[in-house]
Amino acid sequence: MMPAVLKKIRFEDNSATPDYLQLVRKIEHLIRSGKLTEGQRLPTTAEMVNLWEMNIKRIQRAMDVLVSTGLIQRFPKRGTFVSMKENRPVIGIMVGPDLLPEGHQFHRLLVAALVSQITEKGLSPRVYDSLKHSNSQKWKRSHDELAYDFRHRSFGGVVLLSFFGDEGGSQDKLYSDIVKKHDHVSFATPQSGVDFHIDYADFARVSVLGLAKAGCRKIAYFPPQLLSAAGSYSGHMKGFHDTMASCGLTVPAQAILTAQPSPGPLPFPTNERIAYSNMERILREWKRKKYFPDAIVLADDINARGIIAAIENQLKRGQKPPEFVVLTMKGAEHFYVLPAARYSVSALEIGTAIMDRLSQKMFVKPVQTTQETIKGVWIDSFR
Repeated sequence: MMPAVLKKIRFEDNSATPDYLQLVRKIEHLIRSGKLTEGQRLPTTAEMVNLWEMNIKRIQRAMDVLVSTGLIQRFPKRGTFVSMKENRPVIGIMVGPDLLPEGHQFHRLLVAALVSQITEKGLSPRVYDSLKHSNSQKWKRSHDELAYDFRHRSFGGVVLLSFFGDEGGSQDKLYSDIVKKHDHVSFATPQSGVDFHIDYADFARVSVLGLAKAGCRKIAYFPPQLLSAAGSYSGHMKGFHDTMASCGLTVPAQAILTAQPSPGPLPFPTNERIAYSNMERILREWKRKKYFPDAIVLADDINARGIIAAIENQLKRGQKPPEFVVLTMKGAEHFYVLPAARYSVSALEIGTAIMDRLSQKMFVKPVQTTQETIKGVWIDSFR
């Protein structure tokens, strides 16, 4: 017998949304609200055509989308049924860095946002951690779990977090097979082929404008460490230089520098300690050149802790410290020994953008493939 709730479905004739997508959303709502229950049989295609007077191909297209989401299942000679939750497709979250150390609060918050988004869509999230660290025990466990799930679970799509170039196993056959066979969306440092990245150019612009408004004239910039590894992104430097020029400010050579660990990201607290040590060296160089900025823009929240601590330790009695702006993830808790304004990026916004694009790739094709940037919000905490 046809479920009564289906007979109540109505379509908006003047809507920009195609009728088959309206049908998808209405049935999805009925399933998620519990009005259509797990295991409940849906009408045949012919019955749906008669009920809604919709073209049979558009009915079939709507059912294809619902099957792809895992919300319904088809069984030959038996019919179409609301799916059991445990049978719904997996969305794999493949994480490059190790999520455990303090330095990866950013990624932990983003993974939590993605897990929430995937769960809300009725899909099954699976997280595979430390896939860049092929010499670690955690990588081996994640790799083995991924290999098992790839053979035994139904993957609907994959999210790639913070993979750079050939790092993280792009030469590994398992990684390559998964990426080739499944719709995927990536978030990482700006580079070719990445779907989403933080708008470091906007970060540089907003930071300089905020500091200039506060009366700062000598502004130094510690650029993102991993942008040098990406190789192709120069927007952040252009954003910094262009905004400085528009404010009538000059950029001496010593204003662009690094106190960051090299090579590659290291576990906390190593990053902070190396940044502290390198900053002591930079301070000696600044002293020799008689240069000391009244503001510093810092693109890495962990390294900023060491940099700011080194500066605070070297301040003379009564000397005014620089103003600081730090790029950080909303919700990440970092203590700085001196006040700092923040350019705060939302994990929820990034997670929503990633899942919207992945859903489009999985269920509504063709889909845009242009690279998109995520902007942050200025939070002023100057003294």
